[in-house]
Amino acid sequence: MLLLCAALTAGSQEEAESADSAPRSFTILNETGFAMKEIYVRKANSQNWGESIITQPLYSGQSVAVRLGASFDPQSRYSIRMVDIAGDAYSKNNIKIRERSTVRMAIGDFEWDK
Repeated sequence: MLLLCAALTAGSQEEAESADSAPRSFTILNETGFAMKEIYVRKANSQNWGESIITQPLYSGQSVAVRLGASFDPQSRYSIRMVDIAGDAYSKNNIKIRERSTVRMAIGDFEWDK
């Protein structure tokens, strides 16, 4: 399993912990202008999205910190998919995820070929 847990934060991500004690994680920032009801992360070569990593809406301007599981491989590529409250989807595919990085999801990530 890639993810251990996710924690919502408002506004920009501030590092509260020092780099040495911070958990292995990355941040997804919602810059779409819409509230998201589902967010999925998977290895790019996987066919299964699994379960959403959020249980409450992620509003535009908010971010979610995603802890990386033991199976995280920094050499692998990953895909992120978000679904807004209207059912429209946004995705980034085949991207590298680095620890402590921020993946910005914007209106340009809209899936036109639903």
